[in-house]
Amino acid sequence: MEEPIFQHLLILMVVIWSVAVLLRRIGLPTILGELVMGVVLGPAVLGWITPSEIIEILAQMGIFFLMLHTGVETEPREFYAAMRSSMGIAVVGAVVPFTVATLVATAFGLPPITALLVGLVMTATAVVITIKTLRDLGLQDTRMARVIIASSSSTTS
Repeated sequence: MEEPIFQHLLILMVVIWSVAVLLRRIGLPTILGELVMGVVLGPAVLGWITPSEIIEILAQMGIFFLMLHTGVETEPREFYAAMRSSMGIAVVGAVVPFTVATLVATAFGLPPITALLVGLVMTATAVVITIKTLRDLGLQDTRMARVIIASSSSTTS
């Protein structure tokens, strides 16, 4: 039997849009609602949405376009000026998610190599979440955002 992918996408779009409107009104980043609703609607809680190849492709496209959009809006001069002062943030921004994720994966009994891989994935994912949060809070054009983006790009490149 074929999966009702369009029903899944419609449920995702309506629920996430509704939660995003609510969170925006109270001043919280919409990514918080997106993450929570993904857990609630997914197999972990309600099971209304199941992972599929199409949802995976759309997620990858979303990450790609978010990073592309951030790059298009970034002024190279400001980016390189912020990059000099962002090295400390870059180190902490890479070391903390990597260490915490690796330790948690190890605590769950994963082999060391797998735990290291989980740490690497969480480090890269933190960049996308940070950029989305800055955008949701309207802080993408601040000096702080430029430093964070510069530090994020220096840890992922």
